[in-house]
Amino acid sequence: MTISVDLSKPEADKELWKLYTDGVASKEGSGAGLVLQSPKGEEITYALRFDFQVSNNEAEYEALLAGLRLAKEVGAKQLAALSDSLLITNQINGTYEAKDPRMQKYLDAVRSLTSTLKTFP
Repeated sequence: MTISVDLSKPEADKELWKLYTDGVASKEGSGAGLVLQSPKGEEITYALRFDFQVSNNEAEYEALLAGLRLAKEVGAKQLAALSDSLLITNQINGTYEAKDPRMQKYLDAVRSLTSTLKTFP
């Protein structure tokens, strides 16, 4: 999944950040990991452990949401988000419909966080 941003700002704001996310859920626990890489190659890495029960897909969304919040906080204007979740990426780009109410809430949260982006798949 690639998220493109062009807010017609100065050239310094158009540099590409990369966000890598992954989430997992099991009986032993669930969590997520993310790496936000600056255009200069500097990395911010987070590991999250959830104290609430989630499915694998919800863990994937939680990872993406945490990464989007972090990208927003550091002022990233152009972002490529990479996820190995076929369901999540296809729901975001509109190929799949989010039929489950929980998945729809996650999708709405992603759209809310990306609402300031000029383009989004």
